[in-house]
Amino acid sequence: MPTAPLSLYGREQGPALVASPSASVASGWHSAIGESAESFASGIRLSVARLRELAGLTAAVELEVYQYDSLPVWRLIDIDETIYVATFVKEWEGHASPVYKLAPTPKGALHRGFRRVFEDLRQTAKRII
Repeated sequence: MPTAPLSLYGREQGPALVASPSASVASGWHSAIGESAESFASGIRLSVARLRELAGLTAAVELEVYQYDSLPVWRLIDIDETIYVATFVKEWEGHASPVYKLAPTPKGALHRGFRRVFEDLRQTAKRII
């Protein structure tokens, strides 16, 4: 069953995936984007802390956050069945990467493929929130 964010009676719910700070640092990814290991790991920990705060703010948000141990390759954001995709590459820092919008279509192979990548990663990740 897909885990796209759903709006159900005004209640938002859906999973989020974040890289493990230790796995990301161990992979050396921080140096590829020009950050220190400490800064890269701290950025991930800050993101998780902010997500914990968001989850505790209101009952209108049901947030699931999973942490994975593999090298981050894709930045995937799934909002209302539309997937926004960017990549982590050495040529530019992740936030500067072009973002592609993939909407579901009857023959949307890329949309289905990235949905599967997201779901497979979530299945092997550890839920932390």
